[in-house]
Amino acid sequence: SRFPASTTKVMTALLLIERCTPDEVLMAPDSVVTVTGASLHLVPGETMTARNVLWGLMLRSANDACVMVAQHISGSVEKFSELMNQRAKELGCVNSNFHNPNGLNDELHTTCAYDLALITREAMKHEAFRQVVKTQRHEIERSFSMQDRWLKSKNKFLSQDQSADGVKTGWTVPAGKCFIGSATRNGEQLIS
Repeated sequence: SRFPASTTKVMTALLLIERCTPDEVLMAPDSVVTVTGASLHLVPGETMTARNVLWGLMLRSANDACVMVAQHISGSVEKFSELMNQRAKELGCVNSNFHNPNGLNDELHTTCAYDLALITREAMKHEAFRQVVKTQRHEIERSFSMQDRWLKSKNKFLSQDQSADGVKTGWTVPAGKCFIGSATRNGEQLIS
């Protein structure tokens, strides 16, 4: 088992897609102001549609948006982590223990390459997810802030290889550089 950093967000995105309609409105809880790292700089009470939150999760890698998702779906980060672990087991994951929705470093938050591939394969079944993870730049709509509307993927693979179609980068000091990649060649898609 390893620390997955922001590759965690594939599971958060999957649950967002499975549990919310694209136009469903999520509200940022008070706790978003305490979330560190990559961020949409959400303000407590700010609202966004699930569609726009998905872009924020996967392109900006917004840790605060992950907390908004957890709060909306489960009422707390703790309860959402339980849901993440339950969904992981359903997908056949054998070596995952999710303890937060964003991958910020936590000794109890671990997974493995095999499990991330299973989670990503499930997420890639959804057109909305596939669209987001293959996009390099996108502008989102926000109810409050006019800042942080243009999002840019950190996945350099997308601009370097025409067959690339995802998925997610991640980095923390303890985790190091993490990457889930996807490419489709000759009609066959491979996830690494």
